[in-house]
Amino acid sequence: MTNKMRCAWSVVALGICAALQAQVISIYVDGDRRDGRFPPQLQNGRTLMFLRDTFDALNCAVQWYSADQRIKAWIAETEIELWIGKTEARVNGQTMMLDQAPIIDKATGSTLVPLRFIGEAVGAGIKYSARGNRVDIDRMQIPYWTETAPFKVGDTVEMLEQTRDRWIKAKVLRVFEVKVGLDRYNIEYTEDGPNGRVMRPTMSRSHIRKPRR
Repeated sequence: MTNKMRCAWSVVALGICAALQAQVISIYVDGDRRDGRFPPQLQNGRTLMFLRDTFDALNCAVQWYSADQRIKAWIAETEIELWIGKTEARVNGQTMMLDQAPIIDKATGSTLVPLRFIGEAVGAGIKYSARGNRVDIDRMQIPYWTETAPFKVGDTVEMLEQTRDRWIKAKVLRVFEVKVGLDRYNIEYTEDGPNGRVMRPTMSRSHIRKPRR
């Protein structure tokens, strides 16, 4: 191979690498880079992020219902529902339309969801920068994130029982790890039934809310 051919191939290789690098979307959460299991993707000009990576970044609880291919997420006062392949979603029971429906990634078999919609639904700031293909998630804009330990010992709260898709009454026993948006609580509640056990789990702020009933 001649020197000219080597140079030509080098230029082509560099061009391919640059093109691939330009397609990679970097996610930053509160200024810190967050590398998920798989990189986000662009679909129809919208950033889609893998399900678990998205909700982990926003500190949300999430549940997958295979029967109707439904995704439900909770974070304190907000509940979000989405369906694979549908541009209809619900936020706190209110129907909203999506620019891009959630999809199943054929290569990985994992679910991709629209990052901006979910971020804005929970109140986070979402900013995309074309320079460097960077998305910044600002959790400090989430309403509860700026509260420091809003519940105190003895308060009655509602705790998310995720697998049964419901909120149940509980009492705060202890407050610890007091951090902005990341405080945790030791709470107490009694299981259903005449012989229900008294349970005392530790829950993060995102899984607790003020009583609604």
